[in-house]
Amino acid sequence: PMAQWMSWLDLFLEETLRRHGLGDATMWPRCSSCDMDLYRPYRCRSCGDFLECQKCCVKRHKRCPLHVIKVWREGSWERTTLRDLGLVYQVGHGGCQCPYPDQTPRLMTVLHVTGVHVVSFRYCACSAADTIHHVQQLLRTAWYPATTQRPSTCITMEVLELYCTNATVSSRHVTRYGCEPTDH
Repeated sequence: PMAQWMSWLDLFLEETLRRHGLGDATMWPRCSSCDMDLYRPYRCRSCGDFLECQKCCVKRHKRCPLHVIKVWREGSWERTTLRDLGLVYQVGHGGCQCPYPDQTPRLMTVLHVTGVHVVSFRYCACSAADTIHHVQQLLRTAWYPATTQRPSTCITMEVLELYCTNATVSSRHVTRYGCEPTDH
C-alpha cells in the first residue's frame, strides 16, 4: 500500500499546498455567494472550501458565531473574528433576529471546541423575554454560563459533553483537561 501511495505523493502535496492558498481563485478571486470581485477574501473551513466577501461571510454565520474565519492578507490566511467583521449574534431566538433586541450589544467569552471566541451578542428583550431570564437564554443557545450574575464567560455544551466523554474514557481530572484551539 505505501509503495502505491508513493506514486500519488506529488498530487497529495500539491493539493495540500493548494488548500493553504486561494485554490482555483489565484488570479481574480470572486465571492462564491454574490459573485463580486474579492479584494479581501474570507473563508470558513467548517462551511466549506470556498471564498466569500465580508458581507456574505457575516450573513452566512449569523447562526454560527463560533466558526473560525480566516482572511487572506499579504499572501497567507490569518485568523479573524466574526465580531471584527461586524456580526452581532442574537440569543433567545435561535440565532434569528429579535423584533425588540437589547439596544446595547454585549461581549461574551465562549470556550468552544474550535477555541476561545469573544462574541458580540444581544439578549432578546421582546415580550416573550419577560419570563425568560438571560441565563435561560444562554442555556437555550447551548452556552453554559460561568455565573448567573451578569455572565460574561460561557462554555458550550459541546465542550462539556466532550469533557464528560474524555473524563469517562481517560479518567482525566478536570484540572488536567485542556482545550487546545484547533486551527482549521
